[in-house]
Amino acid sequence: MGARSNYQPNLVSQSANFLATNKFYSGTGPNAGPLGYVAASGGTTSTEGDYKYHKFTSPGTFVVTGGAGVRVDVMIVGGGGGGGYDKGGGGGAGAMVANVNPVASDPAVNGFAVALGTFPVTIGAGGPGSQSIPDRGTSGGNTTLAAPWMPVQQAAAGGGGGSDGNETGGGGGAGSSGGGGAPGDAGGSQGPNPAPTIIFGSPGTTSPNVGGGGGGAGGTGNPTTSQIQGQQGKKLPWIPTNFGFPATNPSTPATGGGYFAGGGPGGGGSKPAADLASIAGSGRGAYIAGSPLTPGNQATAALANSGSGGAGGDGQPARYGSAGGSGIVIIRYEVES
Repeated sequence: MGARSNYQPNLVSQSANFLATNKFYSGTGPNAGPLGYVAASGGTTSTEGDYKYHKFTSPGTFVVTGGAGVRVDVMIVGGGGGGGYDKGGGGGAGAMVANVNPVASDPAVNGFAVALGTFPVTIGAGGPGSQSIPDRGTSGGNTTLAAPWMPVQQAAAGGGGGSDGNETGGGGGAGSSGGGGAPGDAGGSQGPNPAPTIIFGSPGTTSPNVGGGGGGAGGTGNPTTSQIQGQQGKKLPWIPTNFGFPATNPSTPATGGGYFAGGGPGGGGSKPAADLASIAGSGRGAYIAGSPLTPGNQATAALANSGSGGAGGDGQPARYGSAGGSGIVIIRYEVES
């Protein structure tokens, strides 16, 4: 019989390396061991590098048949609120529920340990814009991933923008962005942000004589700020740039960027076009003074599945607020290369 090898796998070192990059090892020290890879279906799937993505733009189910305990990255965005009427405020973006950046040393942002099963997904609709005073824009719909392994399973809708006539912006739900206030009126408030899941959102703003900007997932959210622009959207580090929408694009935001949940701009009066630009797929503000931006100068709707707010209307003939964008769910996990 040949000599017995003294080689032993270095499980501690091996586990640490996988934990630093990975989703398929669990635990630390000598008890760490392989969990395997996630096997799942649902939504529209694609592979980017070493990761598989499931994108839900309409209701469906996320079905997990393998890899229980493996950590997955999740982003849930609620539907954006509609814009206000006649110098109306911009709609608030839907809340963004997510882990920020997978880091093995920080469990708070290291994804969520998936379980086997079938988990329903609902996508919040964008709220319609206001068509008359004193109605504010309608809040969007909530987006949910009904999975018990998620600490927070719902991204609340964005609030609607206030309309002219002393109408404040609509408040956002838990963590979502409040809609921007109508001329000189207060922006809506941001709802509570329950721990431990990270939720992005900000209040709407106010602006004299014109509509205030809606809150966005990437905004600082000072409701007293005199601002017609919508608050910035948010790009997560693990979302590819070919997903989502540009941070800001005054023309046609159709491709790329990776941003979601931008606040809608208020109705513009004589404000420059840059102040009325689409942010992360939000609506574009109405504009009746100076060069026209759109046929009829009406506010444009937010793009589907952006979770961004609709835009506020201006004066006659462009008084109507526009609709917010519907929500989205994106799930990512590592696959065998």
